[in-house]
Amino acid sequence: MEELILQQEMALAKAPPILNVLGVGMAGPTIIAWAPRSRRSAIRRKILSCEEIWCQGYSEPNAGRISPRCKRAAVKDDEHWVVNGQKVWTSFAHVSDYMMLLARTDPSVPKHKAHHLFPPGHEAAGRHREAAAADHR
Repeated sequence: MEELILQQEMALAKAPPILNVLGVGMAGPTIIAWAPRSRRSAIRRKILSCEEIWCQGYSEPNAGRISPRCKRAAVKDDEHWVVNGQKVWTSFAHVSDYMMLLARTDPSVPKHKAHHLFPPGHEAAGRHREAAAADHR
């Protein structure tokens, strides 16, 4: 309900759209629901202040954004996940610090139950930003 009120008030005020729309609308609520309680406040503050901008990394060749068709795989290697696959396009990649990456983690279960959302920084995902590289902790 709060989101609806915010959107209506912004429209009435003819305010510009939120730069961090994917952080505020998708990454933030997901991370707040699942992150350790000790990290929630810092994450919420950085997303709302646009200190951390998020992009969406779902699409891939021959799958679009339909998760059961996702072939991108993530395999646990000791304490890290190794992700292999391709991307077609990434919404807000040119201004973002972090990406919501969807990848299959268990090929032995039905496709719609085998996905995880990974929030790596771009440097962790092999992307380098020339100007103002974000400090990924």
